[in-house]
Amino acid sequence: MLKISNDLLRKLTIGILVLMIISIFFGESSSNSKEIGETIFWFHARAVLSFSMLLLLVFTISIVRTKELLINFKSRKDLLILSLIFISLVLGFVNSGNYGYIFQRMQIKVPFLILPLCASSLNIDRKGFQTILFVFMLFTFSLATYTFINYIINFDVINAAYLNSKVMPSPINHVRFSILLALATYSSYFLLKTNYNRFKYIKTVLVVVGMFLFVFIHLYSVRSGIIAIYAIAFTETLSYMIKTRSFKKGMSFFLVLISCSIIIFMFSPTLKNKVTNTKSDIGIYNSKGNANYNSLSTRLISYQVAIDLFKENVFFGCGLGDLEIKNTKLFKEKFPEIETPIIPHNEFLYYLASMGVVGFLIFIFCFFFPLFYNKNYKNDFLLMVYIVLFLSFMTEPMIENQLGVAVTTIFITLPLMIKKEERFQLFF
Repeated sequence: MLKISNDLLRKLTIGILVLMIISIFFGESSSNSKEIGETIFWFHARAVLSFSMLLLLVFTISIVRTKELLINFKSRKDLLILSLIFISLVLGFVNSGNYGYIFQRMQIKVPFLILPLCASSLNIDRKGFQTILFVFMLFTFSLATYTFINYIINFDVINAAYLNSKVMPSPINHVRFSILLALATYSSYFLLKTNYNRFKYIKTVLVVVGMFLFVFIHLYSVRSGIIAIYAIAFTETLSYMIKTRSFKKGMSFFLVLISCSIIIFMFSPTLKNKVTNTKSDIGIYNSKGNANYNSLSTRLISYQVAIDLFKENVFFGCGLGDLEIKNTKLFKEKFPEIETPIIPHNEFLYYLASMGVVGFLIFIFCFFFPLFYNKNYKNDFLLMVYIVLFLSFMTEPMIENQLGVAVTTIFITLPLMIKKEERFQLFF
């Protein structure tokens, strides 16, 4: 076990966590094509994300004795229960024949074991947490700026793409990127209200970056990010009104928010085209038209297929290992016009279809336990993370890919690493 000073330990911990949160943006390639203005947009290297998590594990093991590490893990019930999401996957062997797919799921979800284990023995102070958020916010801002410049260069082509269920090229998958944009926007506000004062003009930087990211989320026009940022704004305002009893200020903010949204909509061609595309997509679904290459219609159909698979075995589902095979087969039988079947684009339905009521209830309990244990919902950053993740789970199989698992585990465990006596508890 390494013996290092507390100050060096603090700096190394923050440095590794900063590396890990930045490595998220290397976790996958963009889903966009060169047809809509994408050149060599971003260096894609999943190994960077895997390396950062491995580095965190090695660092933790090197500074904490194995026995102490396990004791700490056992004592942190919030983190221990969260890790059971990984362990619970063994239920997939109950009624599945395709063990390869189960092992693939387990490999993807290893961070649900590694990060809670490390977090139980690592502590960061308020300033350390704020510094991590600041770097994350600035890095997201730099990528958003680059994405915006690329959009301006390919203005007409990208605007037209939004009418065909596509979005502007981005460093990673557009859904995950929009969620990170929402979290980065909230981070700027969070740092303002927690008085982060790293340098002289920090407040100006936070305001400018926050406003740019807020506007850019609308310009980027991905439903997940827009819903997330308004859910955050609504929760923040409602909590402020309840805490201060300043209902007039709260209502005034709602009016300002609505006004800003209307103005942005009026001047954002991408948002207008996204609304047009969404209406068209819903119309195709309602009229039972050809849903092929229509993202929303295909997603809604995946919900129907998931429910049918769930009905095969209400208690244990159709089998985690067999889900992909049975899902594709049912798609081909009921919706042959769809060339590329997708897995259930709802994390909760994914668990219901693959592992039934038993697996679903275990997942729900393990996932939400950290939020309610010891009233952790009073930690407002953690609460906002859960709100964003919950909403994304409703429209995406968020934790069925490496990057989604990384985003979920990193942003849940980070606020839980803050020393108990220094945690931010601004709500309620």
